Amino acid sequence: MWIFFCFFAIKVFNMPFKQEIIQIKGVSIHLLTFEAFNPLNYLNHLSIAETERFYTIKSPLKQQEFVATRILRDQIFEHHHIQYNEYGAPFIKDKHFLSISHSRNTVGIAICADFQIGFDLEFISEKAKKVCSKFLNSKELQTFNLQSDLETTKLWSAKETLYKVANRIGIDFKTELIIEPAKENLLIGKIIQTNGHDLVEIYTFVHQDYIITVNHSKIEHVNNPIQH
Repeated sequence: MWIFFCFFAIKVFNMPFKQEIIQIKGVSIHLLTFEAFNPLNYLNHLSIAETERFYTIKSPLKQQEFVATRILRDQIFEHHHIQYNEYGAPFIKDKHFLSISHSRNTVGIAICADFQIGFDLEFISEKAKKVCSKFLNSKELQTFNLQSDLETTKLWSAKETLYKVANRIGIDFKTELIIEPAKENLLIGKIIQTNGHDLVEIYTFVHQDYIITVNHSKIEHVNNPIQH
C-alpha cells in the first residue's frame, strides 16, 4: 500500500483557502480547509438551483460548508453541477465516481475513475465513543478498543463510508454494515444484502486532527449469506 500526499495552497478572491490532495492508489482525495468567511461573497460559485438551496440552510457553518464544497468543486471540475441520485449520492454527469464529506472547517471530495467509492471525513472527538452501542454490533463491541476516541471515530467513519458505498437507503448501521479488523490502517467492510453481502476494503488514516476513510478497491459481491 502506498500513499502519495500532495499539498498546496490556493487563494479565492483574496481570501486564503488551503487546498490539499491526497492520492491513495486510484483514489484522489481533495480537501479544502477554510477559516470563517461570509458565504454571500461567493455565491457566484453556485448554480441557480444551488443558490435556491443555499437560502434554505439556516446554520451559518452549514452555509459555509455548502459554499466551500462548491468552491472546491470548481477547482477540480470547473463549473460542473453536482447532482444527487435517488439515494442522495452525489455525482457529476459524465465524470468520475465521487463522494463528498465535511467536518468542522474542512470539506472534501474523493474521486475515482474505476469504481464506486465512499469517503468520510471526521474530526477526532469523543462523540462516537458515547454512542458506539448504537452503531456497532455485539461482535464489533468486543473486537475493537472502545475506550479510544481515535478508534471509535475510525469505526464511525468506516460505517459512514460503507453507507455511501452501499448507495441505498434504509440501512441499519448496526446489523447491515459490518466492520472487521484486517491490518494497520485497513478494515474489511461488509454490506448485508438479501442475496449475500458486498465485500470491500476500507483504508482509514489520521490526517492532522481528522480521520479520513475511503474504500480503495472495487466492491466484490458474495452470494452466500453470512451470519452476523
